[in-house]
Amino acid sequence: MRILCIEDQKEKYEKIHEIIQESASKVKWAHDCQTGLMELRQNKYDLLLLDMSMPMCEEEQEDTFDSYAGMSVLREIKRKKYDIKVVIITGFSDFEKEKEVITLSELDEKIKAKYSSIYLGYVKYNSTSIEWQDKIKEFIERRG
Repeated sequence: MRILCIEDQKEKYEKIHEIIQESASKVKWAHDCQTGLMELRQNKYDLLLLDMSMPMCEEEQEDTFDSYAGMSVLREIKRKKYDIKVVIITGFSDFEKEKEVITLSELDEKIKAKYSSIYLGYVKYNSTSIEWQDKIKEFIERRG
């Protein structure tokens, strides 16, 4: 299985990589939306582990950070009809954009409704817990 992980925090990616490397023939890391979308255009992946809140592009300027950056990736996957399944991995319980706050559960329902053909679900990341690790493994087994 070929897995792409779009995640802006290197430490978080490294922990994810430890969990998925046994199940994957290829694992690639992209640290922002722009790099991740370029990777999706150039290579075929079976599974995308996608952070929801991250910079839109490589520049580490604070103004490129977007709470809903992952939604841009989902839109592009649907538009381009990429044959890939997506799991959202996030450490946030709430997301804010333009003074609107949405909970992780509400976001999950919104994504299910709009991207049901590609969306498998979400993992609530917590570095002090192992629950997220088990959930990632379940998604990989389901996709595998």
